[in-house]
Amino acid sequence: MNHTIFDDIVSGKMKSWKIWEDEKFLAFLTPFPNTPGFTVVIPKYNPGDYVFSLDDNLYSEMMLAVKKVAGILEKAFDTPRVALIFEGTGVAHVHAKLISRFMVIWQRELVRQCRTSRRFMRNILVG
Repeated sequence: MNHTIFDDIVSGKMKSWKIWEDEKFLAFLTPFPNTPGFTVVIPKYNPGDYVFSLDDNLYSEMMLAVKKVAGILEKAFDTPRVALIFEGTGVAHVHAKLISRFMVIWQRELVRQCRTSRRFMRNILVG
């Protein structure tokens, strides 16, 4: 595999904000997040850039690592959910992107309105 920026992060040549690691995986905050806590989880060696080409053992181990890191983010950022993306683009090294999902006031109001609308429509349609 070609050398990537993630190889430099794993080796320590490039600084990163590590939040978790074990012998096989590393999780770090992105330097330019679009939301607080935006985190990347990578295998410490480059197995390629497509998650579904990983062998079953590595795939399973990576998903368990991602789950651990998601739990860390939920606690650290007091967020009800963490989104997961495997794009397979940008850096040619398989990586999971974890994004804390924050429920802001306008979203709570929107959820309330949607629930009210559903009840209203159900009453009209069902009678």
